[in-house]
This record gives sequence, structure tokens and C-alpha cells, in this order.
Amino acid sequence: MGRVRVRRRRFRTGRRIQGARSRQPAITALSLLLLIAAWAITTGVFEIVAAIRLRKEIDNEWLLIVSGLASVVFGALLVVWPASGALALIWLIASFAIVLGVLLLALAFKIRNRTHATPAPA
Repeated sequence: MGRVRVRRRRFRTGRRIQGARSRQPAITALSLLLLIAAWAITTGVFEIVAAIRLRKEIDNEWLLIVSGLASVVFGALLVVWPASGALALIWLIASFAIVLGVLLLALAFKIRNRTHATPAPA
């Protein structure tokens, strides 16, 4: 009979944890939003630093700077307006991904053209 009580208590504890999780979806959504904002700001800062360091190595490093600035602005907007609706956040993430993708593709083609244009050292 002692074993049955132990199993029941474990089951009840599991239900309490599950109940606390399901009652606080707003905190989970806000935490995810702030994590995305921190990621965007960090990525943007690193892209700007990389563009400054690579300024003598590549042409048109401004593309990397613009993509870094777009990332920082996106992260800042998420921090400033965290209460925006889920649909607005989806549109913001989608537009950010498209703009950043186009900028990074343009940069990739510039770098590719540069590597194909310079002859390999002998």
C-alpha cells in the first residue's frame, strides 16, 4: 500500500508542474521574444565589427554593415515593443529574414566575383 501512495504523489507533482507551465504562456512568449531580440542584436554587432575588420580585404563592405544595422534595428524593435501581436511578430521576422537574405546574397556574389577575378598566387 505504501508504493501506491508514492506513485500517486509523483503523479500529482507532475501535474502541478504541468499546470504552472500551461498557466504562464505569456512569460514563455516574452522570454522567447527577448531571446530572439538578443540574438539579433548580437548578430548585428558581430556583422558590423566583421565589416570594419574586412574593409581592406573586400569591396562593398557596406552591404555587411547594412545587414548588421538591420539586425540591430530588428532586435531593438523587439525590445521596445514586446507586446506586439504574434501575427505582427511573424511578419516582422519574415521581412527581416527576406531583407537580410537579400543583403547577404548580394555580399556573397560580390565576394565570389572578387575571388574569381584575382588570380591565385603561384
